[in-house]
Amino acid sequence: MPYNSKEWESVSYRSNKLIGIKKHKKNPQKFMLEVNIKKLRKRKFITLENKGEELIREVMEQHSLFRLEIKQGYFIEAKSFEDMFKRMMMIKNISYNWRKMQEAAFTNHISKFIGQKNLRDIRVYDIDEIMINARDKAPRK
Repeated sequence: MPYNSKEWESVSYRSNKLIGIKKHKKNPQKFMLEVNIKKLRKRKFITLENKGEELIREVMEQHSLFRLEIKQGYFIEAKSFEDMFKRMMMIKNISYNWRKMQEAAFTNHISKFIGQKNLRDIRVYDIDEIMINARDKAPRK
């Protein structure tokens, strides 16, 4: 749904403006949920059937669920850490040399430990193991 800022207005609940929730001016059952996490902005448009205070509570609940989805699922399609790394390299606007350095670091230090692991299976121990290994391979002065 295209977003025209003139068609949406802020929503207040108990004298507090709800951040990230806007109501359609012509259709009070339509809401726009907006979530900003770091530099990522996502919008979701919903239509609810409830009325009055129950409607506002439902919208607030939908907004918090949407925010949670965004936080948890930013790389939800990625199956392994390697998939996520490849996606990040495609998304980032970085120079060729920097990309090559990052890929070399991933290949030399990270891929053999957690490259093929599922994102949900990675633990603090795995990161510690990478750090210890990288420290051992650091160039000596």
